[in-house]
Amino acid sequence: MARTVYLPDAIEDLHQIWAYIVGQTESVEIADRLIDSIDNVASLYAANPALGTARNDLAPGLRCFVVARYVVFFLPLTGGIEIVQVIHGSRDIPARFRRPRS
Repeated sequence: MARTVYLPDAIEDLHQIWAYIVGQTESVEIADRLIDSIDNVASLYAANPALGTARNDLAPGLRCFVVARYVVFFLPLTGGIEIVQVIHGSRDIPARFRRPRS
């Protein structure tokens, strides 16, 4: 089975997304469904990383896919993928890859 590895920055992104959704909708269920959707789609890409859109303009080997309004950036690994960041599509995505993350 293909594996999905979430880097610490991606985990933090998901926590922030979850908290934002709960704050906007007052529904843990809606937030949970979005995070589950991201994880489920990530599992599909882990089995077939070449399906992701290449984003070498942002980083060598970087690929992405979209779930709802969020762009999930990943790097292919042997036997899966490594999720690097999860960013809302309206954000300045190139700027997120130029600045160092904490």
